[in-house]
Amino acid sequence: MADIDASPDLGGFPSLWRRKTKIFTPAVALACGAALVVVLSGCGGSAPVVAPSEASPKAAPQSPQGRLLARVAAAKDMRYSAPYTLRKNGKKDRTVTVELAEDGTWRIDVPGGARGGTRDVVIAGVKDGVYQCSLGQTRGCVRLAGPGGQVPRAYDPRVQHPFTDWLDVLSDTRAALSVAADSSLSVPRGDCFSVEPNSVALAPPMDSGIYCFD
Repeated sequence: MADIDASPDLGGFPSLWRRKTKIFTPAVALACGAALVVVLSGCGGSAPVVAPSEASPKAAPQSPQGRLLARVAAAKDMRYSAPYTLRKNGKKDRTVTVELAEDGTWRIDVPGGARGGTRDVVIAGVKDGVYQCSLGQTRGCVRLAGPGGQVPRAYDPRVQHPFTDWLDVLSDTRAALSVAADSSLSVPRGDCFSVEPNSVALAPPMDSGIYCFD
């Protein structure tokens, strides 16, 4: 039996509930099917274009893993609030709202995220752990994990991982992952990567899938 705390002590969650983040990114897609597909959008303007010079040597092409590491490093520095489209086979598309705050807390609103799609929920990471809170007329929260703890898989909504701890996995050069460039998705810009945990990993550190970064 997993240890789930049903605690009224939200430890900072009320301020997260009321927070209005002022940094926004464009809406992008988060699709979940047989394989996970995640499109993460970053903030900021584009770099200035520099005309090529004969005196400037061509940079060697970067490996897919090198490009992924650069994209993930930039994504980990982003703080934003953005809508994503959650797409699952056999279910209607839903808009998921992701907020990453300057203090390291985060919140993800998932319409129909509990009780067979009948209850809207919030998954939030605050200083006291990870909480799942139900929205609507009857509001309540349960703590799924303590500070630095792992959410039990039976209770893990998993939608939060691509925006939180899986970025740490993707940036770890020691992680048992196979990375390849992927062009199978129709994304307007950015880079997509097929990521597969190696078979040597007894407990895969993340789900396999296609991860795109803008």
